[in-house]
Amino acid sequence: TVTFVLLGIVALTNQLLLIVIAATVPLNLLVARMLWWRLKSSNQLFRIAESAFMANLNETLTGLRLSRAHAIEEFSEDRLSHAAGTVAKEGMRLDFVNTLFGAGAWAVSTFLNMGVLGLGVWLAVSPDHSLTWGEHTYVVKRITIGELTILMSYYGLVAGAVGNILNGLPSMAAADDAIRSLAQLYAEEDEETNTGKRVVSAVTGDVRLDQVRFRYPTAERHSLDGLDLSIPAGTSLALVGPSGSGKSFFTNHRLP
Repeated sequence: TVTFVLLGIVALTNQLLLIVIAATVPLNLLVARMLWWRLKSSNQLFRIAESAFMANLNETLTGLRLSRAHAIEEFSEDRLSHAAGTVAKEGMRLDFVNTLFGAGAWAVSTFLNMGVLGLGVWLAVSPDHSLTWGEHTYVVKRITIGELTILMSYYGLVAGAVGNILNGLPSMAAADDAIRSLAQLYAEEDEETNTGKRVVSAVTGDVRLDQVRFRYPTAERHSLDGLDLSIPAGTSLALVGPSGSGKSFFTNHRLP
């Protein structure tokens, strides 16, 4: 509202200056239009990379004991390092786009500042003259130094209002991507866990293991060696033992 009021005051004072000052809005919007989609894309890629890193980090920390048991610490470290590198790369790309956006807005603002000041000085030192455009003739009157100072102050207020909008666009792009991500999450249907599986109405029968042995191809010793186990139907079992004794293998694999 303030911007339109100030432009109205300038229009009543000097129409030629109005044209230059009013160009602030479309030129800045053009810069925003050119970089808006790149801002959104960079924010999306950074969010995806950050989410993948956090998922890998959580998986690595949660399965730390299992990684030690199977001696895959180096693999887990390399995977986590790769995810962190992707986050860093996408973060630098996002910072570059944000900086490019800010530099473009600053360049447009500086160019218009010089144009408005140069036109104002020319109007202050030149006599009254007329401009003909087609069948219309416009009289451009000379302005005083005081009027030039006031008009430059008005321009500063207009440029400041537009600049505040442009400076908030990177945050708006990040918020837009976050809202879209949440919308996709809420729009996803519930996972069908029973699809293609046989429904078991009741569990009957005991579980019995006699002298079960198992060793991974790359392991030096057996994970299970001579396991005898009897689990009556309807009962619970607690597996207790040191790391690498086969607890995870027993619960996560189908034994022969």
